[in-house]
Amino acid sequence: MGGFKEIMLDAILFYLGMVDANVLRAAEILSANLFSPSGDYGGMLAFANSIQAIIRGASVAICAVCFLIQFIKLTVEMSIMKWEYLAKVLFGLVLARAAMDIMGLLLAAIYQTAAGWIAGAWNNAGGDMSDVSSVIGESIKFTLDEMSWAGVLGFVFLAILPILAVVLMSLAIQVMAYARMFEIFFLVSVAPIACAFIPLEGNRIFKQFAFRFAGTALSGLAIIICIRLYSLFVSSLVGLGGGSGLGAALGALFALLLGIVLLGTSIMKSGQWSKALFDAA
Repeated sequence: MGGFKEIMLDAILFYLGMVDANVLRAAEILSANLFSPSGDYGGMLAFANSIQAIIRGASVAICAVCFLIQFIKLTVEMSIMKWEYLAKVLFGLVLARAAMDIMGLLLAAIYQTAAGWIAGAWNNAGGDMSDVSSVIGESIKFTLDEMSWAGVLGFVFLAILPILAVVLMSLAIQVMAYARMFEIFFLVSVAPIACAFIPLEGNRIFKQFAFRFAGTALSGLAIIICIRLYSLFVSSLVGLGGGSGLGAALGALFALLLGIVLLGTSIMKSGQWSKALFDAA
């Protein structure tokens, strides 16, 4: 009898631990230094830079076309070409070409600033992700110790759905963290295209691109904040529930389910929240 309970308890704790491991992995991905050539993702950075180099040639041509369009527009609109307007157009051309060369450094600076904030929020904000599984695990262990084998089977049957749901949601959270990484590398790859439109007066493509990248980088901080809040939220719900027995154990599991669903929903909206700061959503 005791061996059966231990097997069921170990299985439940294993899957609860998997939830914490998936969330922790997502946090590690978000705080990783993606712009380090020798880092874990150096190969992906090298690939993005190679695509950027391929695109740069076409981007220079686009930049030249934009310059000609702006120059022709000025000559049509003005009977006498003033040197200050011509200088402005030429400056836009030079700025666009220079931006293509330094864009990698600029994007790296933006990302690393956000990564520093993310690491600070994760390492110094207090709390421990293991609190979630340990608190719920203790509640379940206390409940199973008081049950017969039939009661244990009934509890496991009732717990399958919430446990499966939180495991799948935690995997989805990890996938969303990787999706942010892919978006970062995509934006790095196509950065020269945004720079090519700088000569066009009133064009907002470059500005929107820069804000989009900053918002994507900052979304990692929003996700880390949501993960921290998730841990505190679930722990507080379990503490408020109190008590013992089957109801308390199931209540703890459903508190975990509620917390992980809220976390997943918040992470899906985190990109909108961060980009809204730059009015680039």
